[in-house]
Amino acid sequence: MSLFGRKRGPNLPPDIVVILERYGRWSFDPPGSGIDVAQIGHDELQQPLIQAYPQGPQAVEAAAEELSRNLLEVTRPAGGWPAYGAYKLVEDIADGVHPPSKIALIEAGLEFLRERGVPWNSHLSSKEKEFWVERHPGGAKRCGTWRTAPSGSWAGNVLPPLTLNIAWVPSRSQDADR
Repeated sequence: MSLFGRKRGPNLPPDIVVILERYGRWSFDPPGSGIDVAQIGHDELQQPLIQAYPQGPQAVEAAAEELSRNLLEVTRPAGGWPAYGAYKLVEDIADGVHPPSKIALIEAGLEFLRERGVPWNSHLSSKEKEFWVERHPGGAKRCGTWRTAPSGSWAGNVLPPLTLNIAWVPSRSQDADR
């Protein structure tokens, strides 16, 4: 059993939800997260994928499917940053393979960003946009598919949009008066 009495997949550490949350926050904004990637504890989770590479593409796909299925088991109830972290954790190592459970992880991770109002054009990669549009015709333009965050919804979810604070610079004529 794991957090809140939920069963966790085989070979997953007891603090899997915490690890995935930290990895998700770090993946979203490495410098702004304040998280040292070396302290997250995700390396062990990625080992089956790394070890599968010398065995060929089918082994990588099988390892990605197994890890994705196990991570889905713990992230579906948790949602949020753990869901996004699970998606990024598998995608960072198994980019290019898309077994069914990994596709579900990607969907859950992007859904988390969409629900939090992360702007379509400022954070999603072209690959993520393509994935979303393939599964949700209309992409960002379809009503309700990808919206902006309501006022005040950023706290604790994602970083607020960057606000430029441009300092006043005196004009040349004002410099000459000095």
